[in-house]
Amino acid sequence: MLLTKTGLLIVLALVAMLVAGCGGAKYENARSVVSEVDGHRITDCIEQGNEHLAVLMGANSGVTCKVDWEISMEIYTYDGEAKEACATNNRCNEFAHERSSQVGYSGNAVIILFDPPNDNLLKTLIAGFED
Repeated sequence: MLLTKTGLLIVLALVAMLVAGCGGAKYENARSVVSEVDGHRITDCIEQGNEHLAVLMGANSGVTCKVDWEISMEIYTYDGEAKEACATNNRCNEFAHERSSQVGYSGNAVIILFDPPNDNLLKTLIAGFED
């Protein structure tokens, strides 16, 4: 009887970890990702709706903004994991391999920076909304 209680506790713990979001953050849309960023000034955001880049990226929402007044940034959200969705979309995959852009993932969000000054900007942006 003790073994079955222990087994049940292990299963419940695993389920709780999955429900808690071990797979990354789940964002409602690209605008909700922007609202989570700490430590950077995000300005001039323009929604990328169904008729724009979001469709080309295979995303359900997108937004284009400026980071710290000068760096162009695009954020897209997907129904599932962004890294997997991006890998199967030609346009997103092109950005991931382009020398002038940096691509980062957090759960169902992909963040693309164009001509960033260094590697730290993408890292701090992702850390800012994963906290």
